[in-house]
Amino acid sequence: MIGRAAERVSADGLRLAIENEDGFWPDTGVRTAAVVRAIGHPALGVNWDPGNAFFAGEEPYPVGYAAVRGLVQHVHFKDAHRDLLGQPQCVIEGQIDWDGQIRALFDDGYAGYISIETHVRPKVAAAHVELERLRGMIAVMTAQASVT
Repeated sequence: MIGRAAERVSADGLRLAIENEDGFWPDTGVRTAAVVRAIGHPALGVNWDPGNAFFAGEEPYPVGYAAVRGLVQHVHFKDAHRDLLGQPQCVIEGQIDWDGQIRALFDDGYAGYISIETHVRPKVAAAHVELERLRGMIAVMTAQASVT
């Protein structure tokens, strides 16, 4: 079924991405990559969400990303941490190694989009803070690249 969908979008010059999502079979980078590779269509890739991988119990970077490397078509930016009871929660700055993830995307030549996913309230204010955080990370990578 997904293969047929990829075939259809491909015919129109588009691509299809499967997002890893906690609570579904492709919840981690490892499982999502397995689905995409099993289908094996060039128009099918991954909408990589490290936050969702974290919620599913995977270490998003470097473990999850290692699995989806080369398949990523889009990235969702949100952070999370585990509270005192071990429950995952979305936060503005958490336990996901976003510096490492952004560095890996940069080093891999990723040229797609990274979108802010707002799960922290108040959403607009949180989105502004998250956007500035992401811009800062990208600025650091760009500055380091221009030095070398």
